[in-house]
Parts: sequence; C-alpha cells; structure tokens
Amino acid sequence: MFRLLLNSILLIAAVIIGVANYNGLPTSALDVRDSLLPMMWRYSGIEPVNNNCHVVEGVEACEDAKYDEESGLVFMACGNAEARKKWFPGTGFFMDPETARHQVDQIFVFDPKTEKIQNVHVKDFEGHTFTSHGLDVFTLKDGTKIIAAVNHKADASVISFFKVNHPGEVAYIGEIKDDLLKIPNSVALFYTPEGQLGFVATNDHVEREGPKRQVAEILGLKATYLVYCAVDIDNGVTGKCHKVADHLVYPNGIAHIPGTHDFVQSDSRDAKIKHWSWNSTSQKLDLNSATMVGAPMDNVRVIPGTKDVMVAAFPNVLQVMHKYKNMDDKNSRVKTVGLRLNHNEGYKIPHVIHKSNDDYGVFVNTVYNYFPKENKILAGSCFAKGLVVCNGPDGAQAQKIVEEEVNKNVDIDEDEEEDED
Repeated sequence: MFRLLLNSILLIAAVIIGVANYNGLPTSALDVRDSLLPMMWRYSGIEPVNNNCHVVEGVEACEDAKYDEESGLVFMACGNAEARKKWFPGTGFFMDPETARHQVDQIFVFDPKTEKIQNVHVKDFEGHTFTSHGLDVFTLKDGTKIIAAVNHKADASVISFFKVNHPGEVAYIGEIKDDLLKIPNSVALFYTPEGQLGFVATNDHVEREGPKRQVAEILGLKATYLVYCAVDIDNGVTGKCHKVADHLVYPNGIAHIPGTHDFVQSDSRDAKIKHWSWNSTSQKLDLNSATMVGAPMDNVRVIPGTKDVMVAAFPNVLQVMHKYKNMDDKNSRVKTVGLRLNHNEGYKIPHVIHKSNDDYGVFVNTVYNYFPKENKILAGSCFAKGLVVCNGPDGAQAQKIVEEEVNKNVDIDEDEEEDED
C-alpha cells in the first residue's frame, strides 16, 4: 500500500514538472521533459512488417547478440529464463541474491547461414559466477579476438573478459570492476586514435538498487552517464575508467561504428538515438545528434558490411511494464519493432525493418540483428526461450527498407547542448 502511494505521488510530480517545463514555467533543474515522450505509441498501430518468422530452439534468455564479421558467427551470452525472474538487476529483479551467487550463464554462437547453435566452452572460469547482459566481440591488432560481457554479480556489476580460442572455446582472462560501473547495460570495445584499447559502457540507472534508483526511474531524471575505461590485457585485465557523457536518462544499448571513432547509443526512456564521436583532446564523447525515435529502445547492433545500425524498440511501453510484472502470463504480449538507422542519413531517420505483435512466444525482443547477405533478421529476448529468425525484405525491397511516417525531429535540444559543454 505504501509503495503504491509513493509511486502515485512520484508519478503525479513527474507529470506536473513535465507540464510546467513544456509550458515554459520555471522549475527546478530536474528536467523530465524527455521522460514523458516514450508514452507515445508511434509504431503501435502499423501492421506487422517482415513478420514471416520461426523460432530456433536450444537457448534461452539471450539478451544481446553480436555478429562477428570475420567468423560470420553471432556471439550470444544467454542465461536461464527462470533464474532471470529471480535475479536480473537491469530490470530491478533482486528477489533472490542466492541465484546470482550460483548462476553461471553460457556463451553460444549462432550461424546465420545454417541457423545452427553451438555451445561455447568457457575455460578457466571455475569458481566464478556470470549473470549476463550486454556483450561485445572485438579483434585486437594482433588478430586475437576477445569478448567483453556485462556480468551482474551478487555484490557488484563488472565487465568480464574472455579470449576466443576458437568458435567453440573461450578462456576467461579477468574482469574490470569500477565504482563508475554501477549498473552497466551495454559495452562497446574500440581503439582510440592514439591506439589505446578501451570500451564505452552505458549505465542504465543512476544506482544499482535502492530508493534513489526508484525515484530517478519514475521521474525519468537526467541522472546517469556513459563510462569509458582504458583496458590493459597484457597481464590479466586492468582498467582505468572515467565519465565521458553525463546527464542521460536511461542509456541502454551502444555500438561502435567500424572504421570510425563514433558510437550510436539508444535510450529506453527519452526515446532518442544519440550519435557520439570520440574526442581525443577531452577524452570524452561529443554529441553529434539526438534524434527522436518515439519509442523506448534497447540494444543497438551494426548491420554487417555497413555503418548502419539496427535497434530494438517497443511501441507500447505499458505492455513491457505489464509483462515484467506478469512474466508467466502467456496472454500478455509485447509488440516490438526493429528499426534501421543509416550512416548516410546521420542516424536521424528511423526505418521499420521489422514489426511483430509478439506472434512467436519469444517475448520482449531486446536485440535485433539484420544479415543482408542471408536477408535474415535475428531477434533475442532477455527472458524468453529461443531465438526468432525472420525473412528480410523481399527482392528489391532488401535495400529499400520500409520507412514509417514519423516526426523527424533531428535537432539537439538546447539543454542537451548545454549538458555537453
């Protein structure tokens, strides 16, 4: 009863502050304008798009999936659907810490051509726990391939590192734990122009758990940030981290754009896609654009052979909230869309490449990949069993993606420009 009353008060406060801001009335520095926008149902009413799909069994709770162009394989960190309901900090599930103390998620590879799944053996990981979230796969200058994976342990969240010996085996090499990595969601490895290996990670909440997280989440405060960590893997794994972008609402997915020092980052609350560039002088990220997409978003993935990206989004945020509170309700469905944003358009125009009304039982698709050569779409879910594989656009439409009529608001808000100064 008390929690319901508190949530009601905070929600009313959010609406009052938001309305006041929109009408130009003086308020505190707590700017919640962006947090109200995802309540729009921009893509909810459109018919399913490229929804000729089937389910590939053999894995569950694969929140993220990263395609490796060299091997032609998709690397996935997957959990246990039942364990996720008891422990998954990303969605605020802290019901059973004992689950986290014994959970060891697995790494799998998926072949888009054959649609076969292979379990990857993890060496040197005895005694460690692994509750997976986002991950990245990256090839070093010497040809070594590594994986960086978000790992929500019982006591703290870390970035765990693995060396890929071959597609069927990886070896654990260490982890980076830092006070700034409070609750990382997604991670993107890259080399700076000076040749330093590092990664950028999103912190999707201001705190891992507790009242401060709850208040910021309800009000949609611009209270969290992106972190850069310089990484040394010569002798184990060490890292030195600092903030590179601040005053964000709910940064979720992030992807490094190959051949550049740019990143594309999604937000689950302000409904904007942000395009960042690394600044070697300031050792921070410069904001190029913040484009209103009009739906809460999850992971971002680069489309193979391009600098374009695919992002998972949810047309109806209330469906997601209801599902998280009723995970076993099979009648509770969550619509999802896979959006393509193109490099030559500055990542400013969302194109609907896939729309599903949750027709295949793999609910809350948190990641989409599109493979142009195979003309296939791959979707994974943080909580459900299986993967969804769909046929891509037909014929000439394979390169001409369906574009949803949206309000193409591509300008950076004045307050966001000030935040980056």
